[in-house]
Amino acid sequence: MASSGHNTPCHNSQPWTNKVLCRYFLHGVCKFGEDCRYSHDTKDPSDMVCRYYQAGQCTYGDKCRYDHVKSDKEIKTSKQKHFNDKPIVGSSKILSQTSTEADWANAVEFIPGKQYSPRCSNTYSSALKEGLQLSTSPNKYDDLCPFALNGECVNGDNCAYVHGLMCDMCGLFILHPTDVLQQEKHKEECIKYHEEDMVESFKVAQSRELSCGICMEVVWEKTDEKDRKFGILENCNHTFCLDCIRKWRSAKAFNNTVVKACPQCRVSSSFVTPSEQWIQDEDEKKKLIQGYKAHLSNKACKYFD
Repeated sequence: MASSGHNTPCHNSQPWTNKVLCRYFLHGVCKFGEDCRYSHDTKDPSDMVCRYYQAGQCTYGDKCRYDHVKSDKEIKTSKQKHFNDKPIVGSSKILSQTSTEADWANAVEFIPGKQYSPRCSNTYSSALKEGLQLSTSPNKYDDLCPFALNGECVNGDNCAYVHGLMCDMCGLFILHPTDVLQQEKHKEECIKYHEEDMVESFKVAQSRELSCGICMEVVWEKTDEKDRKFGILENCNHTFCLDCIRKWRSAKAFNNTVVKACPQCRVSSSFVTPSEQWIQDEDEKKKLIQGYKAHLSNKACKYFD
């Protein structure tokens, strides 16, 4: 909660600062001594105004230990953009904010022996700055310092809030030092997302190397970016780019039985599903096809009068 003006001594400070009790002096850690711009007289009132609240960044809201007093400038404009003032809780919402079912493109590249870098590279503090809606619960974790979660708290040991322990998986200082249940829950979530990222990373690595069975080009290395898609056949696992397999199936020189069959194994598939990522697992393929069919069901058929 330190004020930036306290970092250097100032002999020509404004008179009002001499009447404000130095909070560092109260803790016995003021390094400026007699040169301090603030008062070292315990009879003077202490400045307990929350600087983070005045900057629109206090995440503790009504539970903050310091006074929430609006600055004169803020009162005049009343238009300053504020961040969410809800209490800080555990880590589940932080992780889930960055995870979506179609988030494979942002999956972390997995390299054995290299330290894991989580998908949620955004820090807890940056999540707050982006205005994410963090969940609220009974006051179990609302004493964790939001700035220390990424190791950025300038107050160090003098901070009014608790500094968490670092999670070995995500690198955030988010483990409450006295709440074992919260530590276990967060570690379980980290392991879960780490495993999901590994699965997605292996899929991306596999997709990067596959070539089309018709044009023989590596699908992800095609010149035109819009052509870097796979055409997934529902009844076989041979690899084709979407453009080639669609041209094959639209050929007029052959009967319907021939063009509906795979060019390599001759197994018939009545449906081709576009995908930016290669899908081979049967369950995932079914999910992909069902999702694509559901998407098409919302479009008007161009062959229907």
